[in-house]
Amino acid sequence: MNDGTQNRLYNVSVIDGKNQYVNAGLSFTRRPDLDFIHAALAKRALQWLSFGASLKRFSSYSNSRAAAGGSVNGFDGGLSASIAFPPSLISTPIQLGFTADNLMHSSKDEPYVGPRQLGAGVKVTLREMLMLYGDIVENYSHFTGAYPIYSAGAEISLGADFYARGGLFGFRESGWSFGGGWVGPRMGVSYGYQNRQVRADRSYQHAVTMDIFM
Repeated sequence: MNDGTQNRLYNVSVIDGKNQYVNAGLSFTRRPDLDFIHAALAKRALQWLSFGASLKRFSSYSNSRAAAGGSVNGFDGGLSASIAFPPSLISTPIQLGFTADNLMHSSKDEPYVGPRQLGAGVKVTLREMLMLYGDIVENYSHFTGAYPIYSAGAEISLGADFYARGGLFGFRESGWSFGGGWVGPRMGVSYGYQNRQVRADRSYQHAVTMDIFM
C-alpha cells in the first residue's frame, strides 16, 4: 500500500537579498530518489538590468536509490537575466526575464535534472494589487526532441496581507494550478495545488511553504 510518503519532497532555502554587492541563495531539496543542492547568485548591473547564475548538485548517496545499489551524482547549472522598465519610460511596472537551465545537458543526467531549457517571461503589475505573468519555455530533450511549454498566471491581493493566485500551462505538458497565502512583517505561509497531464499520464502536487524574513 502507498501511504504517500514515497512522493513527498522537502526543501529548505536561505536567501540574502540585502547585500549591496550581490544577492545569493542556497537550498537543499530531498526527493525520495535524489538530493539536490542549489546555489545561486544575482547581481544588478544597472538600475534596470540584472544577471544571475546558478549551480545544482544532485546525488543519491543517502536515500532509497543508494540503498538499492544505484548511486548517481552530478552537476548542472544555468544563467538568467532580468529587465525592469524604469518608471520614466512606462508608468505600469513591467519586467522581462530570460533563463537558460541545464546548460551541460548530459544525456545520462537528463532523467534526474530534466532537459536543457531556454525560457522567456513577462510580469506586469497593475495598481499594486494584480500581477499578470506569461512564459514560454523551450525544452531540448535527448530522448523526445524539442518542445515548448506555454504558461500564464495571475496573482491578486485580497487585503490584510492575503493573496490568491492561479495559472494554466499547455502544449505537450498541460495543466492548471491555484493557491494562496499570507505575508506578514516577519513570515509568510502559502499553499499551492497543481494538476498536470503528460499524454495519458495525469499527476497532481500539493505544496506548503513557510518563509521567515530576517
